[in-house]
Amino acid sequence: MRVGRISAMLVPMALLCTALQAQELVFERLGVPTMETGHGLRFTTQHPDGYYIAWAPHEEPGVLGLFGVRLDNGEYFIIDMSMHGSSHLSPVPGRDGNIYAYVGSPHAHFVRVNPVTHEVTDLGIPAQQASYFMAGAMGPDGRFWIGSYPRATLVWIDTNTGEFGEVGRLPSDERQKYQFPTLQVSDDNIVYCPVGLHHQELYAYDPATDTATQILPEEMTSRVGSVTVWRADDGQVYGRSGEDRFRCNPTSIEAVADAPSSLQPVIAGSETISSIGKTGVITFTDIETGAERAFQTQYLGRPVMIYSVCTEWEGKIWGGNGFPAGVFSYDLSTGELVDHGRRSGGSIQVYDIIGTPRGLLLSSYMGAALDLWNPNAVEGEPDNVKIVRGQHQERAIEWVEGPDGNYYIGTVPIKGHVGGGLCRVTLQPDGPEATWWIDPIGAQSVHSCTAIPEINALLCATSCVGGSSSIPTEPEGHVFLWDCTTERVTAIDEPLPGAQTYSVAVRAETGVVYLLARGPAGLRYVAWDPLKRETLHVGELPGGRSPLPYLHKSPVGERGLIIGLIADAIFAIDPADHSVQVLGRHPSLATAQGYMVDSAGTLYYGSSGVLWRCNLGLE
Repeated sequence: MRVGRISAMLVPMALLCTALQAQELVFERLGVPTMETGHGLRFTTQHPDGYYIAWAPHEEPGVLGLFGVRLDNGEYFIIDMSMHGSSHLSPVPGRDGNIYAYVGSPHAHFVRVNPVTHEVTDLGIPAQQASYFMAGAMGPDGRFWIGSYPRATLVWIDTNTGEFGEVGRLPSDERQKYQFPTLQVSDDNIVYCPVGLHHQELYAYDPATDTATQILPEEMTSRVGSVTVWRADDGQVYGRSGEDRFRCNPTSIEAVADAPSSLQPVIAGSETISSIGKTGVITFTDIETGAERAFQTQYLGRPVMIYSVCTEWEGKIWGGNGFPAGVFSYDLSTGELVDHGRRSGGSIQVYDIIGTPRGLLLSSYMGAALDLWNPNAVEGEPDNVKIVRGQHQERAIEWVEGPDGNYYIGTVPIKGHVGGGLCRVTLQPDGPEATWWIDPIGAQSVHSCTAIPEINALLCATSCVGGSSSIPTEPEGHVFLWDCTTERVTAIDEPLPGAQTYSVAVRAETGVVYLLARGPAGLRYVAWDPLKRETLHVGELPGGRSPLPYLHKSPVGERGLIIGLIADAIFAIDPADHSVQVLGRHPSLATAQGYMVDSAGTLYYGSSGVLWRCNLGLE
């Protein structure tokens, strides 16, 4: 273990919260920057009064529910399904006329919903530790099957009776934790379950014999990720692994040149229905004649989660959305909020944005996607350039401008694997040029970097925890110095021995770097001298939940304070004595995600899809 000198012991937070005077802060709700219009629809039921209701899962910031829209008058409603914890929801129409759903975290429940009265009945937990799952599938006998993370277990419920059970964990390899993406059931009642994401597996489970068989050949099980399967119109299940297409059998797969597609329309009586479109319209199509009609619903959209609030650039605050990914801006002069739509290579969430003379550098999930987007591009200029991705990398968390004028970002590897990367982006006249160093110090994810201009280096903060579901091979995280001239690691240290993760690194005007470290004792902040490689101070923070980006990227105000959010509080670390002070509290901070402080000392942050601000009074 390589450890720098530690010159100060852990000091209780209560002894240090004296440097700043408490003040009354004003919190302003600026609005919802992004609304997602339209809504998917899964199935329909018929009300005793004759009209149909279309149903689907519904998720928005702070809301998890079963969405229903009447197909006679367009009214919609959401049945609350959050009683078992924030997670996903997978509903299906039962054979007994009820709706059954799998929902909850960390132990998902089966519930029954009366589609007429909307009464929700908790049926119980079929398997422990089931917190992430896809849609699942119905078998020909009325049993609904679904798999989950992190145990890659298979469960079922009989929608004729409400009886449920667990098949159990399918893979034997402890590195395999996902049943992903969704499973399928063939007409002969064989359940085909993709398992990954460390490597590809596909299990065929036969309920008649209670046996599960891994049916992929070794060529495919050596590939990372997961296969995709679907039930075609012929009742068989087909799959895809890379460019390979195949038909699934109970004991093997059979290569096919052209796998048939799957068309499973949502039916309401004698018509099929589309999803709800962007203007709230459903298109009905007569099954026999093909005639179409438009039907206006009352649904107009949902707020989209603010995932990151990142940078001040050209008079605007820029941030990113999650689920789905998007970019928004807030004009500091006019107060205008603008939804710029998806501008990133990743479709799920935008981790960070940094302003440059050539536009905005974006990082997004999945695939550790990096993009250069120029909102001001004129005709003939490219407004979006995709940057080369790093092999087997999944999350690029935080941009930083290096001491050499280039832009750097660290990455976390794909699910099931360890060994992140460091990427340098140089803005060349003909476009951005990326240079990648994968696994620069061995089995570590690179979470954050900060410039050390005195030695033309970066201090990088790492974690021994790799991609989701991975098993760490190292006992702790590190910080390392990266020489931007020689392009190599020059030092590796552990400022807080035993800490698994250093989530962020911010350099104060004093030259000291402040880190957030999480280890067996919980969350701590660390003052680290990167030149002497010495720990100056370790302290506690006033809470446990620390949202992205963990600390604001640069010092704030005349005193050069380091600003962060934790629990429902804004806190400041004073580099003069390493003390920490709560500046203020607000209920919206308890659900904050993504924040930054602008050049005027105003904090901007997202909370449940809403953009907020608060002037910290630290000019």
